[in-house]
Amino acid sequence: EAGARTAAARPFLGVVLLVTGIRDAGDKSELEAELREAGAELLEEEQLRSAFAPASASFSPGSSAAALKAKLLGGDLLLVTGGPAKTIKFYFGLALGLQPLSTGWARRCLAKGCYLRPSAADEALRLPPLLPAFFL
Repeated sequence: EAGARTAAARPFLGVVLLVTGIRDAGDKSELEAELREAGAELLEEEQLRSAFAPASASFSPGSSAAALKAKLLGGDLLLVTGGPAKTIKFYFGLALGLQPLSTGWARRCLAKGCYLRPSAADEALRLPPLLPAFFL
């Protein structure tokens, strides 16, 4: 029962978030702090750059960059944005085929203390579906 309460209080436990496109720095800092408290791991631009940098002599399969890359490509990764943005995080999310979710969705999850399934209304930007890989 104690574990259930902890999970309910931390709806983003195990979720990796790219938070971008929030113009007000204070609002962004506040949302990021609340998301971290709710269990989310927030990625910074530098972490993305190091995980996907061209291979070099210092890159090895056991490195932290390799571990981060594996986590990003195989885990729960979400793009939360205040709107379309010209940022590395936003472009990275789009390149991975993530549907941008609004900050309103993240705030509703935090207010309810649970992970809410995103609906069309929660999308910050409607993207066309991507073609399956066999069409490329």
